[in-house]
Amino acid sequence: MAGMEETGGTDGEQAYRGEDGEVTVRLARVADIAMAGELTTMVNEAYREGYVGILEEPSAYTRLDEAEMRDRISAVPSRKASATTHWFGDPSLGQFGLLATHSGFRRRGVATALISCAEELCRGEGATQMQCEELVADDGAHVSSVFLAWHQRRGYEMEQEHELPAGLRHPGFQYIPLAQPCRFVILRKGLG
Repeated sequence: MAGMEETGGTDGEQAYRGEDGEVTVRLARVADIAMAGELTTMVNEAYREGYVGILEEPSAYTRLDEAEMRDRISAVPSRKASATTHWFGDPSLGQFGLLATHSGFRRRGVATALISCAEELCRGEGATQMQCEELVADDGAHVSSVFLAWHQRRGYEMEQEHELPAGLRHPGFQYIPLAQPCRFVILRKGLG
């Protein structure tokens, strides 16, 4: 992974050294359910911020609620749901989503460490490819273009893209209309 070096870890933790120091990543534990509200708020704020200019009313968007976050956290130890969720039941294809970092910790290598960890988990479970999805504004000036380029610098390539017209009300975005034409992009990377 560009800019990220695995440095080991203990007790279910994995450390990665990036340009700004070391980031330690671990799978959620059942005890982390106590943080579900705080994590839910962080994820929703990050998504709302990212959707400014993409959705007509980004402040009305909720990526997930606290009950969904608690379910995700409690499922991790049993491996029912985690960064290793497989797409369409294909065990060779890992997927990650809900990638969000607290605003005070952005641009420090946290997201890169999270992706590195997800890739390692999926590789360990037999995945040969990793997939993620992005909603990208067509204007090229929106922050979503930066996210797309960020994934591509990490080896992700466009597998599919779907044009979405301005005004589209899609259930995945809680029927909040798109503020401008966008592309729904599916990216993949070989885990070789």
